[in-house]
Amino acid sequence: MQNANSYSKATHVLLIDDDEDERDIFELAIAQSNLPIELDHVTTCDKEKLSSLKKPDFIFLDINMPVYDGFVWLKGIREKVAERIPVIMYSTTRNPEKIEKAYKMGANLFVSKPETTASLSNILCKILRMNWENPTKLTQESYANDKLHYVA
Repeated sequence: MQNANSYSKATHVLLIDDDEDERDIFELAIAQSNLPIELDHVTTCDKEKLSSLKKPDFIFLDINMPVYDGFVWLKGIREKVAERIPVIMYSTTRNPEKIEKAYKMGANLFVSKPETTASLSNILCKILRMNWENPTKLTQESYANDKLHYVA
C-alpha cells in the first residue's frame, strides 16, 4: 500500500447510484484499500437529503438511473455547484458516445464499473494518487495522454 502522503487529501466521497448494492461494493473496496474515505450515497435527487450531506471531495456518478440519469445530474452539478468538485462517471456502459458526452458535459474521469472489489479498490487508489488541485487541467492533460478511461 502507498504511503498516505502519496494520496490526495480527499476524505469524503459521494456516490450517486440507484443501486444500493453499489454502495456496499464501494464500502468494501474502500475498506480493502485502507483509504481514509467517508462514503455518502444517494439514490435519487432528494434535495433535502443532498443539502444535509457534507461537501464531497469527489462525486462518483452512475449514468443509467431511472427518472434522472447521470447526464441530468452532471448538468445540475456543473450548473448549481459553485465549487469545481471532481466528478467521476461510474457506469456499466462502455459506449464511446456516452463517454464523450460525459466529458463534454464536464466529467473529469470515466470509470467502467469493475467486476471485482479488488479492481475497484485499485482504481480508487489510482484516482486518489492524481493531483486534483486543478481538476479541469488534470482532465485535459489526462485526456491528451488517454489516461482517463479506467476499464476493469
